[in-house]
Amino acid sequence: SARPIQEALADPDDYYWYIEQYLLEVESRLEAGTIVSAAFCFAAGIVSFAGAFNEEKMAVREMAEMGMLIAVAIVLDVIFHLIPNVPGQAGSISIATLPLYLIALRHGPVKGFMASSFVYGIITCLTDGYGLWLYPLDYFVGFAGIAIIGLFKDHIFGENQTGYNFKGELFIFLSVMLSAVVRIVGSGASSILNYNYSFAAAFEANIIYVGVSALICAAIMMGLYGYLIKINKAFPVKKA
Repeated sequence: SARPIQEALADPDDYYWYIEQYLLEVESRLEAGTIVSAAFCFAAGIVSFAGAFNEEKMAVREMAEMGMLIAVAIVLDVIFHLIPNVPGQAGSISIATLPLYLIALRHGPVKGFMASSFVYGIITCLTDGYGLWLYPLDYFVGFAGIAIIGLFKDHIFGENQTGYNFKGELFIFLSVMLSAVVRIVGSGASSILNYNYSFAAAFEANIIYVGVSALICAAIMMGLYGYLIKINKAFPVKKA
């Protein structure tokens, strides 16, 4: 079986060995799941770049807003990483993704995907210090689900929404929970491949901290929903 990634990469001469073992693990342990992950990454990339070079245009104000929210997310990520984890836990409970949900909600799924999987994903992959080997599943796929909330923007920030209402609250909760499922799939697959977890152990560990983190983020956004509507109306995002 494959060694944990830290052992494999401790010696630079082991890079090729690790890649070989990684491919063997993908083939033998994930099987069809590998195809699903690859297809998801391909489709997400196509949608992202098609939007970026076609209809999705960014104003200076939008870039500034997104940059500040990404910066807040990175700071929160660093802060929550300083909190000691429960021994044996695969991750930590954190609300670092909360600003990323706001980006996707205000600016739509394409820009939300680019901000989460590409900008935030790459930066936090580097600052977390676990290595770029974890980026494809833990960060790219894991954070891609945040963009889902942007698909329901019109239901949450619709023209008829003037304050707290059941419809908007429901779509916030469902979209955040769906994003958690995507992250659990990405991080669970990464745990199997990179840390040699069993299927059950990988997803059990990730469900705990990802699920609780998502519930907290959903609760905060639902609690601030009325204020978010007012902010969105006061500072609307212009459509390209």
